[in-house]
Amino acid sequence: MKKYILGLISVGLTLLFTGCTASSFNEMTKDGRYEQRKYVVDQNYQVVYKRALDMSKECHEQGMITAAQIADGQIYTELKKAEISLYLMGGLGRSMYHGAQFEAIDDTHTNMTIYSRFGGQWFDILKREYTGECKSCFCGEDNKQLSGDKK
Repeated sequence: MKKYILGLISVGLTLLFTGCTASSFNEMTKDGRYEQRKYVVDQNYQVVYKRALDMSKECHEQGMITAAQIADGQIYTELKKAEISLYLMGGLGRSMYHGAQFEAIDDTHTNMTIYSRFGGQWFDILKREYTGECKSCFCGEDNKQLSGDKK
């Protein structure tokens, strides 16, 4: 009986926590619990998108015991627009963590909007990774060089 009750509590808590996040990119962009920041990038939207997707896959994807953090992207060339989703995928579905949208202003400028469930320093990390301001995951090596740490 105790195992049954503990199992129900565990499932209930999991549903509660996964219910607190959006489960799709579109839902995330409309959910007021996600912070967003807008930037203008002096690069073509396709270049920014490609770098952002590569960095997202390299730095933010990881497998876990019962779930995985996934980086996924979609480009709409006819609309001159692209988007990236960073989410946790587990047995109870998808929970969005971060996302980014890239829209061409012209051939050399892009409107970039970053969405984050966690906000704070995540905006700076993702912006710098996506625009090429830093070349390492979480800008770790770049931050060491800026601070003079040569380890």
